Amino acid sequence: MKLYFVLQKIAEAEEIVADETEVGQRLAALAEEAKRPLDEVRHVFEEDVRESLREARTIDFLLANAKLEEKQ
Repeated sequence: MKLYFVLQKIAEAEEIVADETEVGQRLAALAEEAKRPLDEVRHVFEEDVRESLREARTIDFLLANAKLEEKQ
């Protein structure tokens, strides 16, 4: 749970958001997989998909900006 809050704070500080195109693509894929109407899937899962993508982008940001030092 702590990791979730840390990632949320970093995402807020760095203004990281989910890409709307990717959200739409992910929802369309879920609808197709579940054989359900897109509107229904969007209503149920949009916020979860958005948060999942934001979290993934935050982790990508951290990895891209990590500075590793070798211990001697």
